[in-house]
Parts: sequence; structure tokens; C-alpha cells
Amino acid sequence: MSDEDLYAFDILNKVGNDNITDEELDAALEAAKANETLFKKTVDGLRQQYNRLQEEQKQNIANQQ
Repeated sequence: MSDEDLYAFDILNKVGNDNITDEELDAALEAAKANETLFKKTVDGLRQQYNRLQEEQKQNIANQQ
């Protein structure tokens, strides 16, 4: 997943698909990318967070079996 896709996914996950337009999502992404260093740090943190959640889900499934 690209950095832009991950950032957009996170916004949609937090706000909800029905609560944001494509234009608003594009504007949020462009605003975030205005500061490339901060955008990269944010995306790196999101990637770590979602990877951690995925690992926790895998553990929970393994523990249930």
C-alpha cells in the first residue's frame, strides 16, 4: 500500500466513508503532503500501528484455535 493510500485509509477509518467527500479527502492528503518530512513520519507511524494491530489479530485468532 502506498503512503498516500495508507494515509487516506486512516482518514476514512477515523471519519467514515459516509462523512467525507472525495474532494475533502484529496484536500486532506494534499495538506498533509505539504510538509514531506512530517507526512513521512506520520505514515511510518501509521504503518507501525496497523502492522501491530494485524499481529495482535493474528495472535487472537491463533489463541482461539
